[in-house]
Amino acid sequence: METKSKKLIFVAFLSTISAIGLHIYLSYKYYSLKYGLGTSSACNINDKFNCDVASTSHFADLFGVPIATLGALTNFVVFILMINFFLSTKESRRAFHFGFLLSGFVFGVSIVMGIISMAFLTAYCPFCIAAYILSAITFGCLYLVKDRDLSLNKVVPSLFIENKGTLYLFVAIPLLGLFINWNINKRIGGDRLDMYIYDSIQSWKSKEVANFDLTKGLSKGATDSKFVIVEFADYLCPHCKHANDPLKTFISTYPQAKFVFKPYPLDGTCNTSPGLQGQGDGIRCRLSFASYCAEKLFNDGFKYHDFIFDNQEFFHGVASNDDVDKKICSFDESRCAALKECMGSEDAINWVKSAAKEGEDAKITGTPTIFVNGKKLDGGQNFMLLKNLYSELN
Repeated sequence: METKSKKLIFVAFLSTISAIGLHIYLSYKYYSLKYGLGTSSACNINDKFNCDVASTSHFADLFGVPIATLGALTNFVVFILMINFFLSTKESRRAFHFGFLLSGFVFGVSIVMGIISMAFLTAYCPFCIAAYILSAITFGCLYLVKDRDLSLNKVVPSLFIENKGTLYLFVAIPLLGLFINWNINKRIGGDRLDMYIYDSIQSWKSKEVANFDLTKGLSKGATDSKFVIVEFADYLCPHCKHANDPLKTFISTYPQAKFVFKPYPLDGTCNTSPGLQGQGDGIRCRLSFASYCAEKLFNDGFKYHDFIFDNQEFFHGVASNDDVDKKICSFDESRCAALKECMGSEDAINWVKSAAKEGEDAKITGTPTIFVNGKKLDGGQNFMLLKNLYSELN
């Protein structure tokens, strides 16, 4: 057996194993986002390169089974069939050739998914791109070492006679995919999630409409959207931090929607809600001033918004507004002076008070509280709930 061929097979083994690992991770992210588990993906670099957007798109599953899960299973079958390279029987030669053909199918699907990403999605998935590249490497290596004497018309008939085992492996891919998906949904509670989504949407339909000033708040998405999400949240609220990622992913996945974040600091120094009794240390308010000023001065409100949530644990431990300012300024030292001046202005204070007053008038009782088209949506931080409501209204 030629040394060059062995090296190529070794490279194909490594690329296939790596592809399996990436697909397993992407499958995990699919279910995490579906059920509101975990945090942002390790491959979320920015708004343009974001795995969560791909994991939640209309193209992320086939008959409810994540494409990533099917990809992991298919690559695993390719790996098994590649082992036949080291055997010398006719059946093993044909089995290896089937592995080559299957790797070609995976490469073809990768090209199609890449085209879909460029044409229809608002962000690219770095791990998906890596999986596409790995599929090309595997296919290229197997093409260079495949048996030239074998052709499609020679090997296909053997699937039903000598190579039935390979046929069983092919059939097992979709069946295992369906079984894995069914088992995960059953264990996590897919039926309960469906019922929860149904009940929340029916409750939303019966709610009264609250009128909000959509110019007061951090805003992104389509300006003339028919699907408007308004969130009232506090920067030191753990549940609000947990809600930030699915809401951000939803707007990235559905750019036709609109999202408005309105600060509702649980601090009586800038929130006139009677329940707060005018008490507080001002830190939650200061964080709200920072995101407002970042938007007003630099049009970067959401960047500071995410920075604050990412560093929520730090802000929980600060003792004064000076400590808040130092951490906020660390995001961009060159903006520090202008930002601090704005944060101490009456304009910033009145803006936050005004946004919080809207929440008070809407009778919110905690954070986060989410409204869609002016109606309170219980559990609105759940991505699948938003996705289902969006589909129903569009």
